[in-house]
Amino acid sequence: MAAPVDLELKKAFTELQAKVIDTQQKVKLADIQIEQLNRTKKHAHLTDTEIMTLVDETHMYEGVGRTFILQSKEVIHNQLLEKQKIAEEKIKELERKNTYLERVTSGLCPKGRVGGKDAAERVWSADGNDPVERETDNVGVRGNNPRSEVFEKDRDGSQDARRGS
Repeated sequence: MAAPVDLELKKAFTELQAKVIDTQQKVKLADIQIEQLNRTKKHAHLTDTEIMTLVDETHMYEGVGRTFILQSKEVIHNQLLEKQKIAEEKIKELERKNTYLERVTSGLCPKGRVGGKDAAERVWSADGNDPVERETDNVGVRGNNPRSEVFEKDRDGSQDARRGS
């Protein structure tokens, strides 16, 4: 009888590992995008700083495909400011997303490890038959089976086996 529960817990644990790895990859991707946007923002700022030192009558050209279009200094300045503003908004959005993903990851794997002895100890007890209380509150192990048991930590500290859905 202990074998089906062990298999369910092991399956749920591997699913949890996959979610943690996927979330960590999303965090890394968001970090890369933030770095790229910071470079874009800095480039636009430096270009704008250089343009503002030029005389207003200076001919300026905007690259469009393989051609260049004559633009006024004011138009180029406004485009660079808009580029900086858009980059800043995207950076803030990605930082919010990144914060959320890191919070989700820390909730899934509190010590930041995927697999390994620490994560396994949080799921299996010494005899390998009973689940161990997790470090985060209200985190359960759910399998795809609608009848699988979910162990959650109650407010009073005791474990309660509830039917998952």
